[in-house]
Amino acid sequence: MPELPEVESLVRDVRNICKGHTFTDIEFLRPNIRDELDQSGLNQVVKNQKVVDVIRRGKYMLIGTTNGAIGVHLGMSGKFVFKEKNDPMMPHTHVVFYLIDSKQKSYMFHYVDPRRFGRVFPMTQSEYSDLSHPYLKALGVEPLSSDVDLANVLESAAHGKKMPVKNMIMNSAIVVGVGNIYASEALWRAKISPLRLAGSLKTKEIKLLSNEIKFVLQRSIDAGGTTFRDYRNSANQPGNFQVQLAVYARDGEPCIRCKGIVEKLVLAGRSSFFCPKCQK
Repeated sequence: MPELPEVESLVRDVRNICKGHTFTDIEFLRPNIRDELDQSGLNQVVKNQKVVDVIRRGKYMLIGTTNGAIGVHLGMSGKFVFKEKNDPMMPHTHVVFYLIDSKQKSYMFHYVDPRRFGRVFPMTQSEYSDLSHPYLKALGVEPLSSDVDLANVLESAAHGKKMPVKNMIMNSAIVVGVGNIYASEALWRAKISPLRLAGSLKTKEIKLLSNEIKFVLQRSIDAGGTTFRDYRNSANQPGNFQVQLAVYARDGEPCIRCKGIVEKLVLAGRSSFFCPKCQK
């Protein structure tokens, strides 16, 4: 499932390609994806509307136009792929966005989603400007925002909590974008077991963990995200962060730090990877 780094990489691609250009049309190849498509609402924010910006909130890409915004969530297998005018359509394409640039050159973005767990939805100007759409308003803080003291947020959230720390940092109502891969990697870097109760963490451990969360997220963004199966950027190319992973999906292999054996366990229905020797 695409997480914060993958969506941020896509947002930067899409912004570079289409900011300042104009949507001319939208084509619906099915009436629904995860939810029923609001075709009327999407037509209003797409047709003949200029792209003013492309931003990210959590795992959502928001394409701002002169009449609102398009919200895109990639779900488990979604892709938002740039296409030239005569390129063939990819299998499982559900929505096509048509654009022209300042030189009247035509191109497209295809929303492709084999498993259909993603979303494409319209947003009003106010929902876009203040991020108040129902899908967005319950989201927690952005971990890479310069306006956020992530250590303070995590310390407040952890106080008295008898839940595993990994579950806490993956809670999108507290902090967004720390998906399974990045939670495992940040905890390994901080030498904290994913089984450790959140309320037992000391202030210095929380500060270290918050720094490592930011480090692995930024490093993955710089590498274009992580690809194991489905994620692709707007050029339909995979990310490269998977070659830098220390513990995720490395169960049974030696820890690259202490030579202990990386183990796998399941927490809250998600596979977790850690080294029991150096993550106490």
